[in-house]
Amino acid sequence: MRTFTDFSVLIVSDDPGATRVLAAVFAAMDVTGITVVSSDEVPEYDHFDLAVLATGGEVEAALRAADRIRARPQSPAPHIALLTTAATPEMARAVEWGRIDDIMLKPVTIAGLTIQIERAIERRSVS
Repeated sequence: MRTFTDFSVLIVSDDPGATRVLAAVFAAMDVTGITVVSSDEVPEYDHFDLAVLATGGEVEAALRAADRIRARPQSPAPHIALLTTAATPEMARAVEWGRIDDIMLKPVTIAGLTIQIERAIERRSVS
C-alpha cells in the first residue's frame, strides 16, 4: 500500500459512518493532513489537495459544499470527489459542468481512495 505523508485531505461529511471509514482509511495510508467538517462548515482559507464529499445522499448539500470549495482562493484547486451509493444523472452533470471532479462509489476502498489521491497529486503537479 502506498503512503501519502505530504498530502492534505478535506472530508466534508454529514454521514458519521462514512466519516469514520474515510478517516480510518486515510490514516492507514499515512495521510497526516486530514480535516473533517460538516457540509456547511467548509473552511475558507486552508489548503487541501483532495476534498471528499460524503453527505449521506444529500446531493444538493454536497454540491453547495463543492461550490464553496471552488470559490476559495487556492491554486491549484483541490480535486473534489463525491462519495455516493449510486451515481445519478445529476451527479454526472455536476462532473461535466466542473462542480465536482469525480464520483466515487461506496464502499470506500483503499484502491478507490488511491485513485482519487493520484488524481489530486496529478492536478497539483501540473500547476
